[in-house]
Formats: sequence, C-alpha cells, structure tokens
Amino acid sequence: MNLETLRVTHWTLPVKKAQVRAVHLSDLHLDDRTSIEWLQFLMRRIAAEQPDLILFSGDFTATRAPYRNPQPVLDLFAALEAPMGKFAVRGNHDRKGAAGKAADLMKQAGFCVLENEAVELKTPSGEPVIVGGLAPMEKKEYDVRGVLWMKSRPEALRFLLIHEPVLAEKVPAGTADVLLAGHTHQGQCHVPRAERLWLPKYTGRYVHGEYRVHQMPLYVSAGLGESRIAVRWNAPRELVVVNAEGKETERGTKSLGNV
Repeated sequence: MNLETLRVTHWTLPVKKAQVRAVHLSDLHLDDRTSIEWLQFLMRRIAAEQPDLILFSGDFTATRAPYRNPQPVLDLFAALEAPMGKFAVRGNHDRKGAAGKAADLMKQAGFCVLENEAVELKTPSGEPVIVGGLAPMEKKEYDVRGVLWMKSRPEALRFLLIHEPVLAEKVPAGTADVLLAGHTHQGQCHVPRAERLWLPKYTGRYVHGEYRVHQMPLYVSAGLGESRIAVRWNAPRELVVVNAEGKETERGTKSLGNV
C-alpha cells in the first residue's frame, strides 16, 4: 500500500461560534488484512493536526470476515489524543450483530459511540459544543428525534455525524451547524461519467465533498478503506480537518497574543 495516497483536506466552517479543530475519519473497513504500517502512518498524520475532537462517521470494520486479532489496531486508536474526546457512529458494515461487534470495538478504541443521541461539551475556554450522531439508514435504525434538541441550542457549535449522506435529508433545518458523512468512498474507483456504477445505496447526489442540505453544510468524506475489493482508483483516501475559527473576538484576541 502506497502511504502517499492519503489526501488531507482542510475545511473551514462557515460559522462563527466556538474555536475548535476536529479531525473527521470515515470508512476504515478494518479486518485482519489491514496494514499496521498504514495505520501507524495514519495515526501520526492525525496527531500532527493536534485535533480538539476526533469524529468518525462509520464503517469501522469490514463484514466480509470476522476480525480475529483487533487488539493491535485498538491500541493504536486508544493512544490517539483529543482533549475534547473521540466520537463515532456505526456504518452499514457495523450493524448490530455483525461479526466483530463493531460498536464494542470502537468503544475499546476510545470512542464514544452515539446511537441517535447527542452530548454537550465545553472548549477549554468554556464555549459550548454539541456532538450528535445517528444510527445507519440500513435496517432503518436511525431516529432523528434523539438529536432534535440540538436545534434549541443555536449558540453552541453543533456537529452531527451520519454514515450515509442521504440521511442528511431527514434532518430538519437548523439542527446542526455541520453534518459529516462517509459511505461513498467517492466511488472507490472513480471513472468519469461512470462513477455511479460504484456508488452504494443511500448515496443520493452526495458523492464527495461539500454540499448544503436544508441550508446546513454537509461534508462527505472519501473515506480511508475499501469495500468489496481492495482497490482505489482516482479516489484517494481522505482525512478531513474541520476548522471552526471561532467568534471574531476570539480570533482577534488570538492574533494579538501572537504579535
């Protein structure tokens, strides 16, 4: 595996609330064939971004085979530091009862797994941040009602994790400041004019990158692993760094401190 194929995307949120840097991961599809060398490289790259939050939008494991020896991988993720926490949702490959019990593995890796719920956090300076997460669309496990209270907290910086991007259409306007999804792998083998041949169910029009759904920003990551076949072409793995720059007064104070 060529370690240089990782694409790092820096995305600045169009909101002025809390000052937060989050790293968004998606679609690892881990199993016993996953390269430890690749994961060590990924961990170093994540750590270099010095994130406040680590957010994972599903498909931690692959369902093609049981995960017999996950502990070395879990140890790598558990060692990742994010002062405000690590949060995840399940993807369609992490469905309940699947081989490997993905939710349990994510918890052992240090993630708080959100199931149609949201939690409130504080930045070191006391600014409110909310992270919500919905269960997968497959088998209709998602329930938007569990995160609707986020809508009543417009002063907070609100992240909502989903797996399938079309699920964003089920989220009422004003619920979140940003939605983060994966699932599509950007087609995995991205062939112009034929990309939809490779796209999974529940992609909708949201193949990769930034969109707006009900006036809310949505970013669809190309993900970090492969499904069905261990090949990517013209759709490199992606690590997304989400920057919330904070209020004008916060940014001004920070600039003065660096003079």
